[in-house]
Amino acid sequence: MIASTLTFIGSVTPVIFQGADLTFVDCDRKSWNMDPDLLAQELAACKRRGCLPKAVIPTDQYGNVRIMSGLWRFVKQRMLLSP
Repeated sequence: MIASTLTFIGSVTPVIFQGADLTFVDCDRKSWNMDPDLLAQELAACKRRGCLPKAVIPTDQYGNVRIMSGLWRFVKQRMLLSP
C-alpha cells in the first residue's frame, strides 16, 4: 500500500492493523496532496523489486481535491491494474 505522508491517521491505521506493508510518498508543495512524480518513482522502484502495491491511498488535503479520475489513469498507466 502507498499513502501520502500528509494524511489523517484513519486513512492508514486499518492498513497497519491488518499487518500490510505501508510506504509513504511525500506531498506536492502546491496542493499538499501526494506528489505524482514521487509516486511514479516509488511505483517504478516497486516494479523493479517485483512487488507492486495492492493499492494507492490518495487523500484530499485542506480542500485541495485530487482529481480521482486523473490519479486512476496515472496508476493504471504504471501497470498496477490490468487493462
